[in-house]
Amino acid sequence: MLIPSGRILTAQPCEKPFAEGAEKQFYPSNSEKELYCIAKPGCERALKKEVQRCKDISKKLSLINEELHLYLKMDEAPSEQQVRGKYTLIVDKASGDLEKTIEQAGTNWDKDRAIKAMKQIIAGMKNLHDVGFIHGDFKLDNILVFSKGEGIEPIYKITDFGKSLEVTRNQIGLYRGNSIFASPEAEQKWESSAKGEVFSVALGCIQLLGTSLRQEGKPSDLQGIKKLLHEDPSIRRSIKGQNRIKKLWKRIKLFTLYFFCVRLLGRPDSRAENISKKIHEYVDNMEGFSEQLKSLLKRMTQARPEDRPSMDEVYKEFEKLELLKEPSQSILNH
Repeated sequence: MLIPSGRILTAQPCEKPFAEGAEKQFYPSNSEKELYCIAKPGCERALKKEVQRCKDISKKLSLINEELHLYLKMDEAPSEQQVRGKYTLIVDKASGDLEKTIEQAGTNWDKDRAIKAMKQIIAGMKNLHDVGFIHGDFKLDNILVFSKGEGIEPIYKITDFGKSLEVTRNQIGLYRGNSIFASPEAEQKWESSAKGEVFSVALGCIQLLGTSLRQEGKPSDLQGIKKLLHEDPSIRRSIKGQNRIKKLWKRIKLFTLYFFCVRLLGRPDSRAENISKKIHEYVDNMEGFSEQLKSLLKRMTQARPEDRPSMDEVYKEFEKLELLKEPSQSILNH
């Protein structure tokens, strides 16, 4: 979800959208710090569901502040401020989403910035899991960047909770998120779980760290790990934007196959093992990072969910890595 900045918000809400997401449109408000948000045609029900989910998550959190690294504020606009008379929300204006931020930063996106962003993302996901929720659609453009001024570290907040689920530690739900950062079990069996989300977060962190190598002139690009997962013929994943009817029919056929072969017969999933192996090879080739950090990322991307650490364990281990040396330098390999 993208909420850009760089414009004085004094225009009337009846003009063209200021920015758009997959299911939402954003319009200027009369405040320089806020935007109006409405649902795209056919998506109003999903937007209202997301608002309710944010309220549910907020109730379980003892305090809402920037340290949570979760963006849960979605206030309903009064009738006189509604965009074209539609259900309208008031949201804070961010500098942009994380993927666009990395893209725009180019070679200025260095290891120090990547590690600080990674720390905040892990903290946010840990907080979400602690209150019994999983995000369900983790990706870098679902992370908002709030700049606080020149020389001040930005705040990163996870957003877009429309596909989040309330689950217990070992409970499995239906995965409805994107295929880019999906775990093997989410992509192949549509299983959504806390351990599956650990895998997704690891892929996002690998992308963050991998793109920072551009600053040193080493071979890396924004697509990085995503390029590997989608272009390697042995682990190629579904391509975004397929015809919906064909995709649904394919899922029906695959569901029948997996139900009998995987669920009932318990056949080992060699494809998941191959995906994990390829990711680990990619991590091993990321120069400039310590073996401790690489080990953590590889454990987060194990083929079997039960072999992965929880987000709480990931958070605690990452904190220990930072305590070894000065902040943001401790997990670099000098």
